[in-house]
Amino acid sequence: MISGTFCSVARMLAAVNQQAAYPGQFDWPQSGDAVLVLVNGGMYVFLAPVVGAIVYRIGHDLIVRVTIHGQLARLG
Repeated sequence: MISGTFCSVARMLAAVNQQAAYPGQFDWPQSGDAVLVLVNGGMYVFLAPVVGAIVYRIGHDLIVRVTIHGQLARLG
């Protein structure tokens, strides 16, 4: 419940910052990114989401640089 609250507040602030909310922004892979970050980081450690986000970002950058079809690997 706490996680959902923070996600809602973050999306609301993003819509206020962009001064609009378009249907294309509500895309299911984006909501899966948070789950992937948490799985990468692990459980039972407070800074695990931070480690997961770093691993996720580095993995995305490597896939885009190494492959010619980097957009097919939808990570972020």
